[in-house]
Amino acid sequence: ADIIVACDTIVVPCDDPKKIIEKAGTKEEAAEMIRSLRGKSHYVYSALVVHFSKLKRTFDAVVRTEVQMANVPDAVIASYVEHESAWKGKSGAYGIQDAAACFIEGIVGDYYNVMGFPLCTFCTLIRNVVQEFPEVLEASS
Repeated sequence: ADIIVACDTIVVPCDDPKKIIEKAGTKEEAAEMIRSLRGKSHYVYSALVVHFSKLKRTFDAVVRTEVQMANVPDAVIASYVEHESAWKGKSGAYGIQDAAACFIEGIVGDYYNVMGFPLCTFCTLIRNVVQEFPEVLEASS
């Protein structure tokens, strides 16, 4: 491959910066994660890594977005976690682009970062690499 892209995301409560919330394994874990985030702000961090084989160089970035979650009622959380596709594989057990959009009062930062891929940062990184190393656009032989 000429370019390898990797990205992963974690959630960190603003009031407990040493606690890392990753992905839930069960609906009970998902419900507990959402209960721990409701009514408060948290940070979504994504680590983005792009490797260019032709350059034998790797570039990275970490993006932080602050998310304010509403005080979601227990009954709503219970209903939400019954749908595994809503929380499975998602940091903090929610997807801002899905049903959990109703849980979010506001964000400060990159919406796409909260979705799991900081698109603007990725595009800027690619643009900067191409500007500095135009040979990366040349066809491989």
